[in-house]
Amino acid sequence: MDCYKQENKINYKTYGHIEKSIGKGSMKMDKKIKKANIIIYLQSLLQFQGFIGPVIFIFYTRYMGLSISQYLLCDSLLFVIMAICEIPSGVIADYIGRKKMLVISSFAICFGMVILLTIPNYIGAIIVAVIYGVFGALQSGVSQSILYETYESCNSIKQYEYTQSKASSVGFIISIVYAIISGYMVEYNLALPVLLDLAICILSILASVLLLEDNRNYSKKESMVLPNKKDIHNVIYVIVVVSILSSCSRVMFSFYQPILTEAKFQIFFLGYASASYSLITAGASFFYKRIRERLSTEKMYLLIIALQFLTTIGIVFVNGYFVIAFIFLQQIQRGLMGPFLYMQVNRYIDTNNKNRVSLMSMMYCGISIFTGISLYITSAITNSSGLQRAVFYYVTVINAILILALIIFVGKEKTNQLMKYDSER
Repeated sequence: MDCYKQENKINYKTYGHIEKSIGKGSMKMDKKIKKANIIIYLQSLLQFQGFIGPVIFIFYTRYMGLSISQYLLCDSLLFVIMAICEIPSGVIADYIGRKKMLVISSFAICFGMVILLTIPNYIGAIIVAVIYGVFGALQSGVSQSILYETYESCNSIKQYEYTQSKASSVGFIISIVYAIISGYMVEYNLALPVLLDLAICILSILASVLLLEDNRNYSKKESMVLPNKKDIHNVIYVIVVVSILSSCSRVMFSFYQPILTEAKFQIFFLGYASASYSLITAGASFFYKRIRERLSTEKMYLLIIALQFLTTIGIVFVNGYFVIAFIFLQQIQRGLMGPFLYMQVNRYIDTNNKNRVSLMSMMYCGISIFTGISLYITSAITNSSGLQRAVFYYVTVINAILILALIIFVGKEKTNQLMKYDSER
């Protein structure tokens, strides 16, 4: 009888210890998810270039004194440099620490904003393009990789996708406020939007330091390892498709303000136009979960691609005020494709792979290559033949490349040459 009591006492202590350990582990996971949720929403609220973005064309042409072709050329230089630095930056981030890399690059970008204000000319614009290109590459994909692994370690990948879409919806609504304010602010003082963006960038650094938790342990004894051919082959085809779609959205954004200016829209309207973009994109992001639950992955791709064809062709062939309707249509695509496309790339990367940032950097490298080359060529065509012809040539070529990339990607999928690391439908 005494032995039975003693055995029960030991078992009670043992199981009690296990329950406490499980409880502590669960609490720790909940805490990680809560921090991750907070950082996602803060990233949507504290938007990089949230104030200068809606009026960036006006800032560069009036404050910096650039022509349209110089403005497009600086944009091109930025993305070309990012393309060159993307993959090396991913390898470095995986080696020395992702969070550390994010903080260092954010400080450098703050310095770039100071140069914008103190060297208001073409040389200053080029210097800033170089800084943004190098350090933008160093931070791209870093927080996304950390956050993805945080949710994955807590078996909450779907929650990550839907939290991203909700946060994007909130962020787009907040950007409406930014856009309206910047539209009036730039008429009062051209430098004010950059000053406010600088303050926001500093707040973002503080949030990253306090809340972002890197899941990896970094040892100085580890050697720097590059992704192998198998990993690259598995992810490269989806990266090309995603890069074309994402870069097209970014390139068309560079055309919005020049197109609206040529259509005789007043300057203050640019702020309202940008606010309208954000409102429509926020609406699309808000309904993303409902749309995604009803559509398979293949149908989501078809919807996003169809929206690209409609918007790009419409922007080319419609003149005057009606062009804004097709710009609005592209914002629907923008709201849907953000959370969707980045999740698709993650599907082809093993979560145990130590080179996650390096492989994700290939996507950002692809986006930068397509964007940089496109902006460089269109800036040259704009300088010689005008903006309308440059946009027409761009739309024709980029859609043809997208069709070719899709044919190759689908062919690889059908022959089972690519491996997915999840069971997403």
